[in-house]
Amino acid sequence: DQVSLQQNMGPLLIFFILMVETFALAGLVASEIQSRTVTAVLITPVRMSEFLTAKSIFGTLLAFSQAVLLAILIGMLGTSTGALLITLLLGSLLVTGLGLVAGSSGKDFMGILFWSMLFMVPLMVPAIAALFPGTAAGWVAILPSFGLVEAIVRTTAYGESFVDILPYLAMLAAWCVVAFGAGLFALRRKVATL
Repeated sequence: DQVSLQQNMGPLLIFFILMVETFALAGLVASEIQSRTVTAVLITPVRMSEFLTAKSIFGTLLAFSQAVLLAILIGMLGTSTGALLITLLLGSLLVTGLGLVAGSSGKDFMGILFWSMLFMVPLMVPAIAALFPGTAAGWVAILPSFGLVEAIVRTTAYGESFVDILPYLAMLAAWCVVAFGAGLFALRRKVATL
């Protein structure tokens, strides 16, 4: 099936809105660490696990709601709406984990920018490769964003169902566990040193 460039641009826009959320969450986390808001919150009866859960839920909901809103506005919700929503939720978890790592690692705006770009540039490769089918190298399939991009493209451009994109969702879920685990570990370690 031939897919027009316009049909490929929709998934690319959705992917980029998710990646921008990495910057947003990283900036929020870094500013709370820098201004010591984290220590002020942790002095209250709030436990570290509750703080980490709140940051995780906020980041995931922020990314998910904006991706879904964009999908609605550009008309990408079609026959495989459920599969697309699950894909966007997993993608939101992935970028939240990366945002937590970037926000915990950066001390100022330039540090946040460096860490966010360190994640964003390689993760953009599968999205750019989706615009030019057949040109991507085999190593692109091991990148964390490959499953996300493939699942979005296959549900929106080709109308594939949940069962059809299950291997990509499984790959994406595995990367979500890794990214989320790294994000929570980095934030917990950073907050513990304050």
